[in-house]
Amino acid sequence: MQRSRAVLLAIQRHLYHVMTELAASAEVVARFYQTTADDVTNLEQLTDELAAELQLPKEFIVPGDTLPGAALDLARTVTRRAERIVARMVHQGEFDNQQVLRYLNRLSSLLFIMARYEDAASGATSVTLAKHTTP
Repeated sequence: MQRSRAVLLAIQRHLYHVMTELAASAEVVARFYQTTADDVTNLEQLTDELAAELQLPKEFIVPGDTLPGAALDLARTVTRRAERIVARMVHQGEFDNQQVLRYLNRLSSLLFIMARYEDAASGATSVTLAKHTTP
């Protein structure tokens, strides 16, 4: 969890910048742009590093094996919702920093991998749709 904690803190700090970008008025928003292609690349590299340490099942994963994993899965859901809102803003011409949209997309992928990473670190075996039990 120590590795995840440091990553999540850095993400939380960057999300404050994203909120600033999204909240700025159209007249001044360009002054607040802080999310860059490098930020997106950093998320992609971290996702690849963590994914390389995991053996992911080929089937659809049912989230919630562990509390940390479930929290990260919930964070991913919220991130996906934010991504859809930003995509709508971009398509309607209300916001034009495409890097924020890319950042949120890659962040959701990272959160998925982090959830699986935390599940694996806890010794949980991922439940998939192919491996289900009847109540």
